[in-house]
Amino acid sequence: MSGANLRIDLLAGVTVALVLVPQSMAYALLAGLPVVYGLYAALAPVVIGALFGNFHQL
Repeated sequence: MSGANLRIDLLAGVTVALVLVPQSMAYALLAGLPVVYGLYAALAPVVIGALFGNFHQL
């Protein structure tokens, strides 16, 4: 992985996190659950995708 690709990937990761974290917390509140459950629900697909996804798909 080159430095340019790393920079782009880091920017993409930060962008997704800035949207995903508050959105997942809001969905948990709408469901009447503690916000931590929303964070857990948002983290699970990201971890599964990172472990089992093809590098070229990410």
